[in-house]
Amino acid sequence: MSHEEMLGRALREEKPFRIKGEGAKKGPDGYRDMLIWASVAEYSGTHLDGSDTLIMVTDNHTDFCDDREPGTVAAILRADLGDAAPAVQRLARLHDLAQLLPVQPQDGAEINMQDSLAAAGPVRAGLIEAVQQECEGLAGREIADIYTDEHFGTGLDFDELHLPLENPRLRWLEAEPQTVQAAVYGTDPDYEPPMILARVIVTAEADIEGYIRVSDYDETLDFSASLINDHMFEAEGSRLVVLHFNALIDPVGTVASLDLERVVPAT
Repeated sequence: MSHEEMLGRALREEKPFRIKGEGAKKGPDGYRDMLIWASVAEYSGTHLDGSDTLIMVTDNHTDFCDDREPGTVAAILRADLGDAAPAVQRLARLHDLAQLLPVQPQDGAEINMQDSLAAAGPVRAGLIEAVQQECEGLAGREIADIYTDEHFGTGLDFDELHLPLENPRLRWLEAEPQTVQAAVYGTDPDYEPPMILARVIVTAEADIEGYIRVSDYDETLDFSASLINDHMFEAEGSRLVVLHFNALIDPVGTVASLDLERVVPAT
């Protein structure tokens, strides 16, 4: 779908674009929703036909659905799927989709583990303790700085923080226990017993130290500035960050390993 086509739909105020004017809701204009639908329509055109069912999971029934048919997408959107279009069903939540999928042998264990990791109890308490211990173990580690190619650096990847430091180091890392979240996404059968896979995120305060270079130049020269002084100063400060871990959890809920995947600024 071309952007020219999308622009035309926006000007005609067709779904999923927002209807403007007096009394209209405020918010995004629907461009991102249009990109989502265009991707869905493209996939449908190459992978699905009239014998299939396309299930779209979105709680945004206002922009994607006609008022009287919240169980499917709007008719003007279904027209994008062509003559051999699949049936289209809209679900509000991923939980609703899970009820339609065939149950696999490991699904029960994964669902139970997800519930245990989310609710107060020994499994969640063990996860929080494991996260805190991992954060303590990261203290003192070097951070890959802006001058280091991350593919060859050996430090922690804090690249998205854009630290203006040379030779940065993590002095300490204090996790906020109440922010620990875990999402089970599968089972690794290569272990005996099989290990449950989960992604874990937590907000933490990171105290970072490093060096800032300050250079003085003589700007009076005719052709180029000349470096006359180059100073290095020690710097230290804290940043609120979100840590993303990959976790291996045994069937009884004990965290076997936590591997730090990435660090991003907290919003």
